[in-house]
Amino acid sequence: MSEYDLLTTYISCKTAPAVNMSNYGIANLQQATSHWRSCAGGVVRAHSLLYEEMKNHPSFSGFISEMEGILRGKIEDTDVDSYIKNAPDSNRSLKCPTMGHYKLNIEYNHKVNIGVNYVNLHLYGEDLWDFEYAFDKSFLDNLKNQILPLMVAGNGRKFSISYDFNYTVKVEPTYYYILSSINMDYCLDIEGASQKNEANVQIYLKNRTDAQKFSFSKCGGYYYIVCKCSGKVIDVKHSGKDPGTNIWQYELNKTHAQQWKIEKGKTWTFYSRVNGLCLDLNSSGTYNGNNIHCWTPNNTNAQKFYVFDTNSILGLLFV
Repeated sequence: MSEYDLLTTYISCKTAPAVNMSNYGIANLQQATSHWRSCAGGVVRAHSLLYEEMKNHPSFSGFISEMEGILRGKIEDTDVDSYIKNAPDSNRSLKCPTMGHYKLNIEYNHKVNIGVNYVNLHLYGEDLWDFEYAFDKSFLDNLKNQILPLMVAGNGRKFSISYDFNYTVKVEPTYYYILSSINMDYCLDIEGASQKNEANVQIYLKNRTDAQKFSFSKCGGYYYIVCKCSGKVIDVKHSGKDPGTNIWQYELNKTHAQQWKIEKGKTWTFYSRVNGLCLDLNSSGTYNGNNIHCWTPNNTNAQKFYVFDTNSILGLLFV
């Protein structure tokens, strides 16, 4: 316990009566002390009010931020429609302002989607209330965490507070700018930031809007290219096979017209699965509204793009 926790303990527990809380659920430190003094022991569930206090503590928000990063990495390495699961024995030690430290086990079994994913975590564990001297700890540690709290809480019988709840984590993918290698002032762009099917894919002067931010979702050896402004994917119009076939956005239908093989290096080249043609800048022109279509691979700069993470130093410098 911190000095603040000790002060809270003194204020909340010094006059706590002996009450068996088994049928109520424990919502705060005074109720935990009351149950301790009742000598009922056993396992007592946490009350919903205690969950809210836990979730508002910095240790919990830090845990969720950590989980977002872990889940994002798993999602980006996993094919769409496949599942990610928690590793065996996943758990975290967290802290509640008035109840002290507790441990949570983590369970999830999530089917990967394109774009934003909402991952449901099942969190469960317990907080042992015992005040027993820990021989693997120092005297000062025991004084602060066991001896002094016991003097305040009084005589009682050890028990556990059980936690069991669900928490949904919103996992944003990593977004990228796709810049023309001919002129890096121009990005791949959804015309008018449209959310509609068949909205055209063009290049436009970089402006950092969501119409110019794209994420990549795996599909075997290919990728779906997902636009942030609409949640739709880059698509070959009507699955056309001919050079010059237009590129637009369309809702996910998992056809080969929406799947792209990416050749990565200093620049990236995108090959359509449906026709083997490349994402190509029409006539190599760099001006607002110039069209993006697919064309026979020719290794020209019209088919080469710089790709930068929107949150990276390079992304901030070049866009």
